Amino acid sequence: MDFLNSKILRPITNEQILSQIDELLSWAIRCQVIPRDQLKITLFKLEGWVAAPAISASLMTPIAQERLQHTFEKLGYRELFATLLLAGATYTYTVPVTIEGLNEFRRNMSPWCYALFAGESKPDWILISVESEFDVIAGPTNFVEQFVNCDIEQAFCCFLNFVKEEPMPKYLREYLQLIHHRLKNSYESAEEGSEFLITP
Repeated sequence: MDFLNSKILRPITNEQILSQIDELLSWAIRCQVIPRDQLKITLFKLEGWVAAPAISASLMTPIAQERLQHTFEKLGYRELFATLLLAGATYTYTVPVTIEGLNEFRRNMSPWCYALFAGESKPDWILISVESEFDVIAGPTNFVEQFVNCDIEQAFCCFLNFVKEEPMPKYLREYLQLIHHRLKNSYESAEEGSEFLITP
């Protein structure tokens, strides 16, 4: 079933391939549905990985999309996996590493909670969109810094400035401050397999 009804993003329907992708994703995150149909997403610490929050809007500009496309191409990716993370269901797509593919991906998936990732036996990296305001990017330091277009420390600084300065409900501000604290102070130094809750 094609949840998005997209012409560029291709839904994966083969059960064997879906199972392989689900296993790949399970190395990096766990999704659980808790009472009232809320989604609980846990990010795992993988060896050599760092994790940084990013403001979603900063990754959606045409310049950012073009930069990301060049980054993915330089690393040899021709397509990525995108999984919608919905309470009670998941839908997985391939995303071509083209400007059109990345633009279609953002247009169609930005209202939803999703994971974008690549890899074979384990994920090379992962981007998780939890709220429309922000994403979490996890992977090797060099990749994460290319993705956010700055060093890790600056990424955290920009995110904290956003949280402090943008008008938002108090509960959201407190939640985003907590995410900033968890990832900045604990993720990089954590033992492999440690768990980090990234949903409210």
